[in-house]
Amino acid sequence: MVFLYLGNEILNFIKNFFYFWYFEVPYHYFLNFVNLFNNLERSFALRITIENFFVPLWQDYTLIGRMISLFIRASKILVTLIIYLLFFLGGILILTIIEILPLILFYLAL
Repeated sequence: MVFLYLGNEILNFIKNFFYFWYFEVPYHYFLNFVNLFNNLERSFALRITIENFFVPLWQDYTLIGRMISLFIRASKILVTLIIYLLFFLGGILILTIIEILPLILFYLAL
């Protein structure tokens, strides 16, 4: 009777662990990832930069002012897109490592 109870508890523990690790951890990771991305967007303001792409910086409507503004905003958009790409690739890599880690440890334990 005790062995059945212990066996049932062990199976419940394993089931709860896999549910936590493969459903709850990615869910909370995704929520934190979106929150970090929103903070990143607030810092770099890509959407606002694209909306104001052809508006001169500092209201300098001369030809030189427009050319400098266009170059600065194009550079900012390019750098921001590279940072966003690295952020997403890093996030996917970290989540993949987190999700594969129990399988690697189980394989090494055998």
